[in-house]
Amino acid sequence: MNRERGRGARPESAMSSSSEHTSSSLGTSEASHPTEGQILTIGGDGLANLVAPATKSRARGRGQKAPAKDETISLAAGNVKALGGQMSALRLRQMAERPDYGARGRLIQLWTNWFTFSIGSKQPVVVYQYDVDISSSSLSKMDKDRRQFIFWEAVRQHPEVFGHDPSHFVYDDGKILFSREELLFKGGLKNGTLEFQARHPRETRTFEWTMAIQKVRPDPIILDVSVSAVPQLVRRDTLPIQCIDLVLSQNRRYPFNRFFELWYGWNQRVYCFPEFMKDNRFNNNLGEGKEVWRGLFASASVGQGYRPIINFDVAHSVFYQDMTLADFATEIVGRNRNDMNRPFNMKERELLNNAVKGVKFQITHRGAEKRVYRAKGVDEAPVNIRFTKEEANGGTREVSVAEYFAEDYGPLQLPNMPTVVAGGQKRIFFPLEVCKLYRPQKVPLSISQNERVKANMIEKTRLDAPVRKQVIEKLVKDACLNAREDPFLRSFEINIDASMLSVSGRILPPPTITAKDKGKRDTACHFIERMGSWKTENVQYSTAATCSNFAFICMNMPATRQKEMQEFCYLLVNACRERGMHFDTNVPEEGNERSRGTQPYYVSSIKSDRELDDAFHMCKKETEKHYDSPLELVFVCLDGKDARRYGEIKSLGDLKYGIPTQVVQWKTISAILRSASERRPNNTLQQLILKVNAKLGGVNFKTESQKDDLWQSLTNPKSATLFLGIDVTHPGAHEVRESQSIGAVVGNVDFACHKFDVSYRVQKRFHEQMVHFTKQLKERLFAFLSATKEKPARIIVFRDGISDSQFEAALHEEVTCIEQACRSLDPEYKPKITYIVVQKRHHTRFFPQQRQDTGQGQNVPPGTAVDTVVTHPIDFDYFLCSHLAPKGTARPAHYVVLFDESNFSSDDLQAITYRLCFHNARCAKSGSIPAPTFFADLCCTRANYYLQHFLATFNERSEEDMERALEVNERLKLKMYWI
Repeated sequence: MNRERGRGARPESAMSSSSEHTSSSLGTSEASHPTEGQILTIGGDGLANLVAPATKSRARGRGQKAPAKDETISLAAGNVKALGGQMSALRLRQMAERPDYGARGRLIQLWTNWFTFSIGSKQPVVVYQYDVDISSSSLSKMDKDRRQFIFWEAVRQHPEVFGHDPSHFVYDDGKILFSREELLFKGGLKNGTLEFQARHPRETRTFEWTMAIQKVRPDPIILDVSVSAVPQLVRRDTLPIQCIDLVLSQNRRYPFNRFFELWYGWNQRVYCFPEFMKDNRFNNNLGEGKEVWRGLFASASVGQGYRPIINFDVAHSVFYQDMTLADFATEIVGRNRNDMNRPFNMKERELLNNAVKGVKFQITHRGAEKRVYRAKGVDEAPVNIRFTKEEANGGTREVSVAEYFAEDYGPLQLPNMPTVVAGGQKRIFFPLEVCKLYRPQKVPLSISQNERVKANMIEKTRLDAPVRKQVIEKLVKDACLNAREDPFLRSFEINIDASMLSVSGRILPPPTITAKDKGKRDTACHFIERMGSWKTENVQYSTAATCSNFAFICMNMPATRQKEMQEFCYLLVNACRERGMHFDTNVPEEGNERSRGTQPYYVSSIKSDRELDDAFHMCKKETEKHYDSPLELVFVCLDGKDARRYGEIKSLGDLKYGIPTQVVQWKTISAILRSASERRPNNTLQQLILKVNAKLGGVNFKTESQKDDLWQSLTNPKSATLFLGIDVTHPGAHEVRESQSIGAVVGNVDFACHKFDVSYRVQKRFHEQMVHFTKQLKERLFAFLSATKEKPARIIVFRDGISDSQFEAALHEEVTCIEQACRSLDPEYKPKITYIVVQKRHHTRFFPQQRQDTGQGQNVPPGTAVDTVVTHPIDFDYFLCSHLAPKGTARPAHYVVLFDESNFSSDDLQAITYRLCFHNARCAKSGSIPAPTFFADLCCTRANYYLQHFLATFNERSEEDMERALEVNERLKLKMYWI
């Protein structure tokens, strides 16, 4: 894909390209061929590049200068001859380049889980790409495991095509094959079809197979990173990196060696079978027939100085345990083994049916035949299912499944357990005791995201930073990733340095956090740098909100909890008052002078969800009748987590009635009361009132501007900045088919960037690009203008949720939408735009080299920035770990600047990013990502609750209907009701 400089830099001459495939859709790549004087090679981001003579770009910003690029490039790959094709790509917009390196902050030495490697010692490594299509007339579907075995069996059976060394090939277990040598078929043809017979080890039958192999491109791919300086990058392709990634895992995915019995490959990860995991401290049992497997993630790239590097990280995933379906069933329904044969009731059958649907299992009652089936569900017990059995003499008789097994395979031990159903139109019933879960088998994401499984998974896989570092190094060693033991690495001439890279980071200075003292004067909060947090004792909120009335809805509240609820309200209101909030409901509590002025006017106790709407209506009606003013806040107390119920509460409060709501659980109230009775710090209560103040329009804390600093310029009313956070959420696997993706744009509505508002839109399922971006941006611009009476001079966007392959579309399409939205206000209105991508789903980690440099949990301290060694050699990107991770290993956010008309320096953008991490109204500590981005993610989740409630309640399913389902009540506009 194109990776170009930001607008405002000197434009480079347009170049043209010829490609076999073209596409304008988001995330697609084109295959192009070098012209004379160019070479297909691994570029700065580790992608295949067409390299041509370059033009110098001007240096920008302050700090340490980024190294200048050579104006020309030598053909270090050996004067590869022209591969043809004409270049005709018009550059619409250029991607920002790194202007310099950051210099601000205290230096810290770090280890990172990136490792260097080299390719080819003397000559460039050349590979050929092929498309593979495997089919059999006897099978309609083929899974990854079957394709994997059949392909390598074909390699063994056809040495006339593949030769005698399988290490010359890497296969992705799907459609893609890379070969060190050009394949020749019968008659010297470069494409061909092979027909052969093969039997998968888990089958008893031998099938006829057809494998068609088609050369994808006429010319080879050269895996070369010897070029010391890459100039203008015209075309980028992921194929070389894809090939290297496959080489890294192929030895553990090759079915005819010893490693295949120890490891299981899945995409860029290989997981170790638990019985071979040499770590007795790792308890992998998750319950409910599931276990967590530990493995190794590997991905190649190119770092600073165009040095090839590999990212190794520990990976975890949920797999089914090695057990019979009978044992699996007892775990699912929560029985003990002594109670297995008791008949299942309807609820247990339903639980088990949902758990086994789609799961692969093997039969065990036919000796060597271990045929694999996929479960359709469960049915009656074997003693209750009858069918017609054919006798040896040609007659028939009716028998039960239990009788059939007793006669042919021996009596069943558990005849009262359900049967598992397999097959198509002709259903096959198997007793659970003769079935075993197929292994290895990953648990589907929709099941592994189950709250209990997820919580167990997080707890068991959490690794503190020093432990994670040791585990990664051990996994790299155990995987034998060296040319001596790995024939595929040896064949592709890849040599890996098994030591983690050392990198210098900087601990950025935090902003000054201010609040009010008891005299309502601004005062600085005490900041604890090692914790990334500030103390809130004896201070009041910067802008304390007012609440003159509130109501309380309790779900399933017994009479014994009435006093608990009153005590909670007393503690809550007094805590709000201590922070400066005016919270006086003037509701006398008869016989309880202590609680006077702290209780809700109206309390509704309900038994079921059907009463929720009526409860809201009565709270609103009775409270507003008493106070002659709108109801300002509703607390809803639940007896446990319930996503469906939560969605209904938020839909009623935000959409129908326009009342901010705060949901609390009884266990949370109990914890708050317990802390109060024991006179311990009540952190849970403090977190709660932070949200309450923000929902009612207050500002908890502010970041102070220093005289003449950048932030003062950005928040100056005459040169104000609109900060935007953008995210798109997609339907989960458990959500209804009609559910759509939702795009959220969050923007500040004040100069100081403490108050935010949001625009939601429904868009096509799984479409990451913002479809209604221009409309949403216009709403954010109008909201900012309405609230501040000024148009922003700058717009700084933090875009979440897009990957590297989508940068080009985001750059060209979403930045254009911003410009169009600005012109809709005024044709001459052209604010300076900066567009930054925020990436959280990556595997880069940093580990302090010195113990004295560690934060809590021995992680890097908050504010640690890295923009060298493992960052892109050309593009403007940086890592920033802005938060405290008290448990586990801190994951830094990765920021990529796609576009920058303000010509910010590295220090500038890193400082802006870090400061915005302190603007999260939910807590008194720095967040892991800037507040606008975090809020956009939060709002996407909130809008999805609206949508799911709408789809579960109404039959209308058009996009217009779903759009209306996200319309927030006018009373809540410009309020942070979603916090």
